[in-house]
Amino acid sequence: MLLLCSKLSFLMKQKLEGMIKDTEFNDRREVGILFVVAKRHVSQTEIAKIIDTDKNTIRFFIDHLEDLGLLRRNKNPNNRKENLICLTESGKKRLQEISKILIEHERKVLYMFSDEDLEKFIALLTKFYRGIAKNDKNSH
Repeated sequence: MLLLCSKLSFLMKQKLEGMIKDTEFNDRREVGILFVVAKRHVSQTEIAKIIDTDKNTIRFFIDHLEDLGLLRRNKNPNNRKENLICLTESGKKRLQEISKILIEHERKVLYMFSDEDLEKFIALLTKFYRGIAKNDKNSH
């Protein structure tokens, strides 16, 4: 099962990288950052943990996304040493465009699933992930 999950992850990463190769993005993780900050303002450190990438690499991605006008840094009112990363209006529009493309792509990749099967599949994947993440936290 772990080998299958690993292969699936690798394949999906390749597909995503193929989708973004002709866009303004340098790396698939930049797209991930947009999704992370869409829900709430997040620090660079939090983004690094969520994306599972070191803080310095995340900084380069944030710099690039900021240069594109998709993100901005705001001082954290509760911690003057920290910036909170948030989407600009352009970033929100671009994220909507990307979301539509990703949904279309998902449907092509997961063509063998009905809508009901897809819902179940996502629910099971989510349950599987949360179970592993919970066990991982408990083992440390």
